[in-house]
Amino acid sequence: IINTGLYVLSDSQTLLPRGAVGELYISGASVAQGYFKSRAEDNQRFFHIDSPFLDPSDISFRVYRTGDYVRWLPDGCLEYVMRRDQQVKLQGIRFDLREIELALEAMSGVERTAAILNHSESLQADCLIVFVVRDHKVDVFLSEINIKQHLYQAMPSVGAPRSVIFLDKLPLTENGKINRNLLRNYTVDEDEKEQIIFEPQNQDEQLIFDIWKDVLKISSCNLYDNFFFLGGNSISVTRFLSLLSQALDKDLPIKYLLKNPTLEAVIQYFSKGEVCLGDSYKLAFEDS
Repeated sequence: IINTGLYVLSDSQTLLPRGAVGELYISGASVAQGYFKSRAEDNQRFFHIDSPFLDPSDISFRVYRTGDYVRWLPDGCLEYVMRRDQQVKLQGIRFDLREIELALEAMSGVERTAAILNHSESLQADCLIVFVVRDHKVDVFLSEINIKQHLYQAMPSVGAPRSVIFLDKLPLTENGKINRNLLRNYTVDEDEKEQIIFEPQNQDEQLIFDIWKDVLKISSCNLYDNFFFLGGNSISVTRFLSLLSQALDKDLPIKYLLKNPTLEAVIQYFSKGEVCLGDSYKLAFEDS
């Protein structure tokens, strides 16, 4: 495009080498003056930048931040990678929300999906929530459990979403894009979910159950619920194992938990041998 400069820059707005993924900036005569009556968005997208890599003929030094992550290919073409506003960070892991959606849309019986990161006041943390529209042309049973299991297997580094919400259709903006802001208004009442509530039968089970609930920040669960499907991650695994060790004076191997991530399996592991009960968990809980 005549009188137009394309630049692939890092987060600190330094020029990246060919092949490196960065955000696309545009300069030159084709850059608009700004958005119509949207000063806040103007400040995020349009600005002047003083950098030696810009074309000297571009006297305005005005650039437009596209929000697209791209990279230069050997043939001089630009390859689109993903949108900047769909890249999120959860528990130290950075990923693209569109990857979540594509993984779920590969499932039989799924017509369309949307993934968002939403802040939970009860957990005081960000949580991954997915919305699923069923494909009624396909006779396949879909449930929250198999949705979580599929995603956990497809993207183990991200883990399972905290919640799965089924909708008849996804809300759209006037431009036909998914209205993610509106999706944030949807909530899930954990207490209203149908499940067989686990009730501890002895002191050992009660102690393990209390730690399980504390780490996962839940009030109840099923005996067969999966630790990772309830929101468990690498950080909560470490805390869970540490509290169990303090409370029961016996270590639960991490390999065992990864292969058997249910409350039932954890209880069975500790019931096979002698368990030394004490007040160590109570103290650890009060100090945490």
